Amino acid sequence: MTDARRPWRWKVFEPGLDEQLDLLYEPGNWGDVLKGTWALAVLRALLARRGGATASGAQPTSDASASGGERAESGAALSVLDPWAGAPTWPLLEGVAERLATLGDAHPFVAAQEPFLEAGRLASTGRLLASAAEASGARLHARVFDLSSARREAWALEPHASLLPLEDGADALGADVPPSDLLLVDPYDLHETADALLPRALSRRDGALLFYLFNRSPRGAAALAGYERMRDRLSLLLARDDRRLLVGRIPSDARLPRAYHETWLVGDVELIDSLRRPLRTATHELAAHLAREGAFEEG
Repeated sequence: MTDARRPWRWKVFEPGLDEQLDLLYEPGNWGDVLKGTWALAVLRALLARRGGATASGAQPTSDASASGGERAESGAALSVLDPWAGAPTWPLLEGVAERLATLGDAHPFVAAQEPFLEAGRLASTGRLLASAAEASGARLHARVFDLSSARREAWALEPHASLLPLEDGADALGADVPPSDLLLVDPYDLHETADALLPRALSRRDGALLFYLFNRSPRGAAALAGYERMRDRLSLLLARDDRRLLVGRIPSDARLPRAYHETWLVGDVELIDSLRRPLRTATHELAAHLAREGAFEEG
């Protein structure tokens, strides 16, 4: 019997890892692959817009305290705002390693994760972007928040990151938090909080906004209607400015796709035009991979 006093959490079969994870989902699921693949493509586009990667690998100067206060950046570091950051890295679960192996080492997400995978870890999106930027000779600075004090403490040790003094990730969408080159909007419950979060996120003037949504539309008419209302609201909000939207969608699972993993990218016309083809190709390839994985078996 489930204890109603304890919130549901994702459970794994590997001993000792449940407490380290403490999540509603499996880190490294197909949604993380899709989101990370899109985020890496956006990073490349933003760096190209700046004229390519910087030659300097120097880190931002810092006057941060040991508690993780705001760091003062120098130079032209790319800025990422990540209010639902999770942990910098997660334990690499056996099933996740097997999942990534089916994609192959050449897949952009797997290739970017290589230094973490070798250490038995999986990088979160924010940490992955910092690593990818550094590998290209560029610099990235992330402003992060997570509800978990343990995860905030882990981020405080990351030289490319600074902690936001917030009570909730949604507080980062206020006008008192400066705009970034890339804003990551990926709370687990976006489908339930979209009415409040979408207007606040889109009222900001960040260079690009990357949303993640666990789309439950396949679960019934009510879920589909709720999704359609959310998309209608998004369209109405975007009609008020000159930004454009790209949407990527893949099944949640090869054998039992009871939902979709979905990404939304909002940006100016130039950015969207530069990313339309690569993001379409990357998403088609992931969708086709999942279809092939679930289409035929031998036993």
